[in-house]
Amino acid sequence: QVLFSEPFAIRTPAMTSGRFSLVAGASRVTDRWLALLMLAAATSAEHCTEDIQGPLHLSTAAKGTVLQLPEVQSMATSMSHALLCRRIVREARGRAARNFNRAYLEHCSRQLSLIAALSKKAAVLVPDDVCQALFSQVDAPTAQWRVSDSRRLSSEEGGVADARRAKQGELVLQPRVFLSELAGFNFGELIVKEEKGTLTKAELEYMNSWASPAIVGQQAVALACQQELAETWMQGRVPSVINRAAATKFLRRSQSDFARMPSVVHVRAEADTSGALVWPLPAVQDTTVLMSHALHCKQMVQAMPAAPGHGFDKVHREHCAARVAMIEAYIKEAGVAVQKAVCEALFPEVDGLDAPDIEGSMFRVFNTSDAQRARRGGTVLDPQRFLMHFASWKLGWLIGKEANGTLTTAENEYMRSWETRAVIRQQAIAFACEAALTDQWMHGQGAMVFAS
Repeated sequence: QVLFSEPFAIRTPAMTSGRFSLVAGASRVTDRWLALLMLAAATSAEHCTEDIQGPLHLSTAAKGTVLQLPEVQSMATSMSHALLCRRIVREARGRAARNFNRAYLEHCSRQLSLIAALSKKAAVLVPDDVCQALFSQVDAPTAQWRVSDSRRLSSEEGGVADARRAKQGELVLQPRVFLSELAGFNFGELIVKEEKGTLTKAELEYMNSWASPAIVGQQAVALACQQELAETWMQGRVPSVINRAAATKFLRRSQSDFARMPSVVHVRAEADTSGALVWPLPAVQDTTVLMSHALHCKQMVQAMPAAPGHGFDKVHREHCAARVAMIEAYIKEAGVAVQKAVCEALFPEVDGLDAPDIEGSMFRVFNTSDAQRARRGGTVLDPQRFLMHFASWKLGWLIGKEANGTLTTAENEYMRSWETRAVIRQQAIAFACEAALTDQWMHGQGAMVFAS
């Protein structure tokens, strides 16, 4: 269909090969040469990831910047950032100000000023039901901290212990927690460098992306929702930074434990510490991931009205059809409606807002060279993007196991977490917005990495 489409009107909602689906958003591709390259990437993608075994060796810095940083394009990350800044500024008033780093305060005050200015210029009223859906607590095996846990993981039990292992050249045992906390530490370091005026060009581009109208608009939606609701949701994501005393203690420890990481860290890639759930996997509690997955499935069902007769394409299409049916049933039951202004804020055009490409990867998040290096036991040069792609393939692998009835207990728990009401409520927001808007957003996300 791609090869023999009418020139200059090639629509590529989903191209599948073997067990991996490459999604280019449902964007109009106006260059046949680009479409052919995308088809070639889809054809080779499976062979670049399926036989990666053993520990992964991840680079930590390149081209004037650290490589593990919070993803600006992540809706949950941008909203968490705004909510945390509001809390920091609020608690830093008066005598409490001495308990906070001045660079953090200045950064957060500046970010809140941008949000306030945008809200004043174009106020967005977010209905309570939309807020309730956006800030639903999603309890999933991929969560850094489980909502159902009677106690939270302390930093000592999580990333800090692995940071010490990484510095000694040992294997990181809990990569999900370690990489998240390393990204947070690196971001804090950039905030300090920002105040001092010592950012590199690449770091400055990254920090400036947080001030883009697209990101500030998403953050304005978060601050427009009920404060208690949003901060309860944030506490489920980053509990260590909610309590000021805990945050201060964590920052003091992490300054020594996460600082001066070696140029390469080694992480286990077979399973987490339970030995039952593979890693990496798409994080179900990440709003961007679950909305992208829903939109991908919607596009696939529309592009393939009937399931293929055999193979993974059949399993994939059946998986997506079931997800779409769940979301549409919920929309019908709950009468979900989202105003256009809210949709525009939630699903902005976000292309190019994250860290600069490494090695000029033309697909932004799909770098076959890194997959080949990982397969040979070499160093992954662009780890965040590689891990997103690898996680997508792992999800496809679980979909195949699900169809065969061979999921482990932990894997089944993970797959069922995609079907919870909290997840479906958030995905319904994406379905309720105009397709042209969400398609554009998907394309900007490089949505292939969220595909199943």
